[in-house]
Amino acid sequence: MPELHPPDTQLLALGAHPDLGFDFIPTGLTPYFVEFRRLANRIADAARLANDLRPYASGALTLGIYPGRARIQANDTAFAGIDSLALTPSATNSVWIDANGQAQTSTTGFPEDRTNHLRIAQAQTDAQSISQLTDLRAAAAYQAPADSKFTMDVGFAGTLNAGVSGLVFGPVPANARLVDVALTINQNLISDNPNDKVEADIQRNGASLLDTPPAILASDGAGFQSTAQGAGVPATPKTGTDADVLQGDLLTVHFPITANGNISLQPARVYALVIFQPQ
Repeated sequence: MPELHPPDTQLLALGAHPDLGFDFIPTGLTPYFVEFRRLANRIADAARLANDLRPYASGALTLGIYPGRARIQANDTAFAGIDSLALTPSATNSVWIDANGQAQTSTTGFPEDRTNHLRIAQAQTDAQSISQLTDLRAAAAYQAPADSKFTMDVGFAGTLNAGVSGLVFGPVPANARLVDVALTINQNLISDNPNDKVEADIQRNGASLLDTPPAILASDGAGFQSTAQGAGVPATPKTGTDADVLQGDLLTVHFPITANGNISLQPARVYALVIFQPQ
């Protein structure tokens, strides 16, 4: 359904726009062309920032991008503008600005890391022209800074007599990549084998997101222990898309126990802090 305009009577009664600060032209005012230019100039002033980095068709198979500034990899990046960026015919052209302030194109999609570039547009071309131009600048409003993280925690408040498997947590609030897991045990196990340990494996759809799960060993000592404070073995997440999760995913955590010796005190109150970077 198309967006409806206010009733004519309401439009004719408008004096000044409450947000943008320009005056509507009163009916019958002369000279009309002067008032119209004043109105157009005020609208242009109010809309100037909306023109930053705006893509436009500058030729049959070329794209222009207006100058502007953006925040890329936590740096204020200036883009000087370009009026003739060549596009590949009969393809979907992805267009972005990189961390050096340069316009780039590709027919194989955007870079995987959302923090090292700013997506500008996708231009669908046929053999001779741009058939569709999609402005993607609005996605930058939801783009995470390079150093942003969010966390989710899951744990078992009781005693791990034989390990615990399949504790479900989530849903994940945004598309993200797992970047670390901190394992904390309030009461570490005591064993005559110093290599006995508790681990924390994070899985999505039955597949681990870690190459090496974090672990607390008997040799770390009794009582409170945490990989976040240097105890045990730190987590090593998988690389690239193998560590990615999607918004809405439910994840599971597994706390297996390795018990090759005689355990005289079982671990208890075990928690995993899972750290993600938005993608």
